[in-house]
Amino acid sequence: MSQSARVLRSWIFSVALLSAGTVASAADSRPIVGPGASKDDVINAYGWPNGQSQAGTKEILNYAQGSVTLDRGQVERVDFLPNVPWQTPKPRPGFAPPPAEPKLTTVAEDPWITSLEDARARAAKQSARILAVFSGSDWSPPSKRFLEEVARHPDFVNPLLPDFVFLKVDFPTRVALPAELKKQNEQLRARCGVTTYPALVMLAPSGEPLATVDLSKGAADGDYRDGIIAAVAETRELLNQNAAALQKAATIATEAKSKSPSADASAVDSAMSRAGWNIMLGLGSGGLLVVALLWWLWRGPKQTTEGAVASASHVFSGMGLGHVPTVEELSKWPVASVSVLAAGLFEEGGYKVSAREGSENELTLAPSATAKSAVLVVCRSAVGGPANAKSVRALSGSLVAEEIEQGWLVSPGGFYDEARAVAQERGIVLIDGAELVTRLKQLPALGLRRVLARAEASRAEA
Repeated sequence: MSQSARVLRSWIFSVALLSAGTVASAADSRPIVGPGASKDDVINAYGWPNGQSQAGTKEILNYAQGSVTLDRGQVERVDFLPNVPWQTPKPRPGFAPPPAEPKLTTVAEDPWITSLEDARARAAKQSARILAVFSGSDWSPPSKRFLEEVARHPDFVNPLLPDFVFLKVDFPTRVALPAELKKQNEQLRARCGVTTYPALVMLAPSGEPLATVDLSKGAADGDYRDGIIAAVAETRELLNQNAAALQKAATIATEAKSKSPSADASAVDSAMSRAGWNIMLGLGSGGLLVVALLWWLWRGPKQTTEGAVASASHVFSGMGLGHVPTVEELSKWPVASVSVLAAGLFEEGGYKVSAREGSENELTLAPSATAKSAVLVVCRSAVGGPANAKSVRALSGSLVAEEIEQGWLVSPGGFYDEARAVAQERGIVLIDGAELVTRLKQLPALGLRRVLARAEASRAEA
């Protein structure tokens, strides 16, 4: 075919295509792709074809309204029917919408401070309360979960920042705190009566405890973070209601006093007079009771008093009064007593502890009463010396067989180096005598007495 013939053919084809495009445009404003366009141009205009075929250098793309023929990747002919509705363009295979921006899981700046004095100063300046979290950041799984999933999450932090100054009161075992900070944390824990971790306590700007948040409420049934947020909001609302009630009562009292000062003075005088007579009567009655008690002790059988003293000495002997055993003392304990001590220690840490049936040295720990066991604890006596690698491997095998997440090996006698290497490789937590003593010393006085009393009773039975 001569060059002039090819030009004439292209001109006739273009005119026909333009006419077809005009007809199609009346029904739809979709663009028309003509000769010379690329395959990508066709797909961008009409979407992915319903079918494709290829023969040599030619390729045919089939659509509902017709077909497009390409030669060497360029459009040669468009055969569309004018009365066929346009199909909805299909996306390219493998096409995926751009990923949504990830939701922030932590705030940019850590809002938790560690100094109580700084927290007091900020709270006084902002007219805010203090929200203190008590945690065992490197040994308590519930504490780790709170610190990782809640403490710095925007859903938790942002609504509370206007009303609270955040204070972190931590009790790690693998990191040595400065002496002054450690003393501050221990004093604050005793003042707030904290015995489990984590614990959230709301404090006045002066540092005095106001309320403890019930972290178990709602957290077991639904989303953990949402449950914690709801519990904090509920406690804050109760505090606000109490503060409003106290303010209203104070206002009423002030108004009443301003209206009738003489009546108030008379009421105060009358109350003081009655209180004086009550005190005098109380002192007189107390004096008579003291005299009677002294007479009874003097006249009573001597053996009864001696028996009572002997009984009390037996009950509170050894550790009963809060004496923390030394590592050397723990090394002489039987395995059953070590297990009882460990169970009490973990219960004070907030776990639900269960003894394995038929075993005196295995415990399972769950983060709450309704949750499944998350930790398997195996206790050893120090009588056989340090724990070896075989003990660690056996615990690791039990975790796999029973599908339990974590394993802790308690050995007051310590561990051989090979056992420590295997434990590090397999993620087993090792607790020796020194760490047991450290954790016991970190307990508040009441919790320590509970743990040691149970252990002493176990030793007495052995």
